Amino acid sequence: MTLRLIGFVAGKPPRALGPLPPGRGGLPRERGRYCRDVCFSAPADLVGGVVLTGIGIDAVRHVDRRAGHLALAALPLLLAAHQVDEALVWWGLQGHVPTAVGQVATWVYLLFAFIVLPVYIPATVHGLEAPGRRRTMLAGFMAAGAAVS
Repeated sequence: MTLRLIGFVAGKPPRALGPLPPGRGGLPRERGRYCRDVCFSAPADLVGGVVLTGIGIDAVRHVDRRAGHLALAALPLLLAAHQVDEALVWWGLQGHVPTAVGQVATWVYLLFAFIVLPVYIPATVHGLEAPGRRRTMLAGFMAAGAAVS
């Protein structure tokens, strides 16, 4: 369920105002303060990361050792690290971990979201494709991923 959260201060848990009424999205004004719609569950991120780790380990164990296949099989491991890091970000915002840990987790999360994944995924697919026209087109997606990074 999506909750409205206000009072988002580092080191203190946010105050939940309850579910949003229908048709109220974005950044509504509530008693002179801005609220945000947030999907909020650090434990779910942690569970997702643990499950993805198991899937990634199994995928890496069962893939042939061709470099392109191994890179694709390792993708769940990268996404698992991203999920676990997201849990640390939420805990940092709630004050459950030291501020320094939360700040480092935030930067690692941003590194994954804006640099690693936009470049890694197109590069992995490019590595799997046989030489030819489609592989050349995939180079454009790699360049686009690098450009947005």
